[in-house]
Amino acid sequence: MKNNPPELEKVSLILETDDKAALKEVIEAAGGTVTIEYATVNMLAAEVPFASLKDILKSPHVVAIFKDKIRKPL
Repeated sequence: MKNNPPELEKVSLILETDDKAALKEVIEAAGGTVTIEYATVNMLAAEVPFASLKDILKSPHVVAIFKDKIRKPL
């Protein structure tokens, strides 16, 4: 179990955007990391600090946001 305070915990997200480069800058400025840049759709996967979610959601480049669920084989 992690011992980080909740505001430092990272959350995994998939973000739909109208500008990948601009949203990538927003994510990185908020202390997050882009983990996947999808080639065929305007979406990014990222891990971001929980405390930075509001800043990222304020970006005009966020069209939609989804919690990325880790899936494991049965």
